[in-house]
Amino acid sequence: MNRAIVVRSAPMRRGSLLACASLVMATAAAALPAMTAHAAQPAASPSTERSNATPPKTRKNVTASGYTTTDEPFRPRRGLSVEAEVGVFVTFGGRNANDADPNNLFPSRSASNANPYLALIVGYDVVSTESFALNIGPKFGVAFNGGSSRLSEDDVAVVGVNGGSTFANDYAVYEAGLNATLLFGVTERLWLTGRVNGGAIFVDANPNVDFCGRNADSDGPSPVLPEDPTQAEIEAFRAACGDTDAGDLAIGGLFAASVGIEWYTLLDGFSVGLEVRFHGMLVDDFIPGLAIPATLRYTF
Repeated sequence: MNRAIVVRSAPMRRGSLLACASLVMATAAAALPAMTAHAAQPAASPSTERSNATPPKTRKNVTASGYTTTDEPFRPRRGLSVEAEVGVFVTFGGRNANDADPNNLFPSRSASNANPYLALIVGYDVVSTESFALNIGPKFGVAFNGGSSRLSEDDVAVVGVNGGSTFANDYAVYEAGLNATLLFGVTERLWLTGRVNGGAIFVDANPNVDFCGRNADSDGPSPVLPEDPTQAEIEAFRAACGDTDAGDLAIGGLFAASVGIEWYTLLDGFSVGLEVRFHGMLVDDFIPGLAIPATLRYTF
């Protein structure tokens, strides 16, 4: 016959209960100050969390170690530079020596035909700040005049007696001198330019003498070669002209001043621009001119 075994737990003594309660109360009392201090701290604002977050990388240059970051603004490269100019050129005043209409002999022109203008400048930024630069160096250029000689009123009166003119209607102006460019920053990439340059010019052919090498004002009228001349007439023409330097280079001086804009491109070291330039040329007489060149500059 199986007997059930009953296990009876002994009742917990009153002293043990009091000891447990005292332990719980002591633990709670020790933790209460820390909980109170934590509750008193203000919650972090979203802006504070964002400011403490790691900023994202900005892609600028790829290197072996990854993307590099920079907060520096764009600064144009300064130092040694080479600049090319390509544009149009006109002179003011003069007359069309190819038009011998008796009713309007050698008509005056307000401006010559538009012709090419080319120049090369090698410069160095001797002064450079965040918003100002001064670039100085040699300049070489060539400008072409077309359709306008330098016949004066007196020339017309003298040459008209002879019934024709051999004054140069077209000529080239070669320039060699110094250039100084001032640059003023408007934005990081847009700058204003002011330029002055001057030097010697070589004019081919001399626009102030005819092809007998004479200046009509001082030397009197030149002989005229007839149409379809015979050999004898050619020899007589050469004898009347005498020793001539017509067609040779005439040496003079040049002063020019311009204003324009310059834009620094995303191609490192390259900038492009546009200018309007006044030319004053002195070759026996004063010859005013205007050039409108586009510029391309590279700074090393």
